[in-house]
Amino acid sequence: MMGNGSKYQCLILLLLHHSSVSTPEKFEVLGPSEPVVAAVGEDVVLPCYVKPSMNAEALVVKWSRAGPTEPVILLQQKDAIRREDELAHYKDKINLFPEELRRGNVSAKLSKVQTSDHGEYTCFVGSQDWFDLSLIRLAVQAVGTPPVVSRTTDGNGVFGLQCESKGWYPEPEVFWLDSDGNKLPAGPRETHRDKEGLFTVRHLVLTEKKSSNRFTCRVVQEQLHQTKETK
Repeated sequence: MMGNGSKYQCLILLLLHHSSVSTPEKFEVLGPSEPVVAAVGEDVVLPCYVKPSMNAEALVVKWSRAGPTEPVILLQQKDAIRREDELAHYKDKINLFPEELRRGNVSAKLSKVQTSDHGEYTCFVGSQDWFDLSLIRLAVQAVGTPPVVSRTTDGNGVFGLQCESKGWYPEPEVFWLDSDGNKLPAGPRETHRDKEGLFTVRHLVLTEKKSSNRFTCRVVQEQLHQTKETK
């Protein structure tokens, strides 16, 4: 027969064993605090890591556009990677780095970035007992062309200067300045987006023709810290 002391020892060992099995291995999912910046047409990596570093091959890794109802665009589960087809735009466009999963690197690579990729993404990592996620912001940028100026006239001494600049993202501001650097009153202004989502801006200024007239068309995108102008 087993003595009371031995029974208590067995019970304690059993409880310790049960506690060690049922306690989930907790981890954090970390991404950059600042937006990831990418130019239109280039490839970009959306960084995401598991801390402490562990083998993520057996974990569930999900990438989706941010939002509770957004569909998953990439899923890694049980050593298999598949792409969900709810968003056809991301088919063959987003990939993990399989050789990095063992190190806890669950970053995703986006190929040939477009303006429609601009926004927030969710990196989710889960085990049977634990999960965490991180929000990654992608800022897509495109710097447009220097303004092109063309002239029109009504034949009565009033003429117009049309300014046009193409290929911007996000949308820039456009305005005219006189010879003293003062903004001129806003005339007709147009904004268009092409099939790639890039902005074209046009701005017309009307004035009387004088030999002393000197004008500057300035296009400014403050987020990109970009200014282009034509005198």
